[in-house]
Amino acid sequence: MSDNIERNSNQKALLLQVGIDKQSAGIYGPIFEDRSFEYIPKPAKNQAEAGETYNQRQGRKRLPLAVYLPRTLKNAPLHDDPEFQTCTFGTTSPLRAFLRELREGDLLVFYAGLQPFHADPYHIGLYIIGYFTVKDVVEFRDPSTTEAHVHNERLSHNPHVKAGDTRAVVIVIGDEMHSALLDRAILLAKAPVNHKRGRAAKFAFSDQMVELIGVSGTIENYAGPILVAGADHLTNLKRVLGISEDG
Repeated sequence: MSDNIERNSNQKALLLQVGIDKQSAGIYGPIFEDRSFEYIPKPAKNQAEAGETYNQRQGRKRLPLAVYLPRTLKNAPLHDDPEFQTCTFGTTSPLRAFLRELREGDLLVFYAGLQPFHADPYHIGLYIIGYFTVKDVVEFRDPSTTEAHVHNERLSHNPHVKAGDTRAVVIVIGDEMHSALLDRAILLAKAPVNHKRGRAAKFAFSDQMVELIGVSGTIENYAGPILVAGADHLTNLKRVLGISEDG
């Protein structure tokens, strides 16, 4: 019992921005009147991972994701990371240093830029869209042939593994029973009322998030990870995400 209490007291959450945005696509993903949304991954940069395109990927509204994007991206391959089929997220960016610090039971929470589709009553903003409860963190650093085979088989749905781009990748594996792409987006930070859709902006954290998880001030698009620690803040975050305390 004491071990569990100690582990839970050291638990933390890391919030990361994912999905298309102004820099990668000139647009944010859509949020609808009922707060449902489409998670739209970024375009693939590595041609080795070229697979499903936005026109081929059907969203949760049963429409191709290309419907929500500029025509120039219609037949572009997408970088499916994070992927929620087997719950993996990998990166070769400086974010690796933060991912390495995650431990089993920690939360990796994903947020994305979303904008109203048509005239829905929501702000352009950054919204929490899903999370992983961390099961394991794998770092590909000169693995043996046997280890590489095990990793490749275990992580076969991750785009870095699909592309064979594992030289310096760190991959977080979520517990599939306790990870989810949310049905409804949760506002993390909103853009100014006079925000122009084609312009970058600083987003102000919502009053709710300031109170519940201890963030403050403003955040820029892709500003880096947000660390949430402390028992009260984590309890509040889990409640917002719909995670039961015993789950």
